[in-house]
Amino acid sequence: MGGMSSHSIERIREEHGIREHTIPIEELYEKFGVDPDVGHTIEDAHARYEEDGPNKLCPHEDPRISYPTDYTCLVLREGEKHTILVEELVLGDIVEMNEGDVVPADIRIIEAENFMVNVCEFTMEIEPKVKSPNCTSENPIESENLCFMSTVVVEGWSKGIVYAIGDNTLAGQLLPHRTIEGE
Repeated sequence: MGGMSSHSIERIREEHGIREHTIPIEELYEKFGVDPDVGHTIEDAHARYEEDGPNKLCPHEDPRISYPTDYTCLVLREGEKHTILVEELVLGDIVEMNEGDVVPADIRIIEAENFMVNVCEFTMEIEPKVKSPNCTSENPIESENLCFMSTVVVEGWSKGIVYAIGDNTLAGQLLPHRTIEGE
């Protein structure tokens, strides 16, 4: 799949109001009712899943365009790390990502060590981008403190909070606008 033009990305950003990179992190914890050192309770995560549904994208009309969610990720719940299916992630989950992982949702970074992500799907840039807890740009696509569903961790480790799942992720917003290479 080819990346989006900067005009299209800016339009999507404006239409959908991605601002999680500029909000103080404590406000995100409060918004999602989560302690970053404990995560959600199993009960709360289940209730959120029932309310918001699975973390997966609606099928695209063209079957050649898809984002698999049948892989796992590491999540903090009740103070313990659990491996769960990506589609079971809920808003406010605290996740850990390591080299080789596919970013499982749209995530605001809390901590990072030598963390780099391949973002070419969204920016068309072939060089991986450094990611950190720092807000480095008003543009969420360019800010270091956000990672987006379906991008790939190429180096390092990170801990973050899930702020968007499924069709509400950047990938979910862009999917209807995608074209297949060669068309």
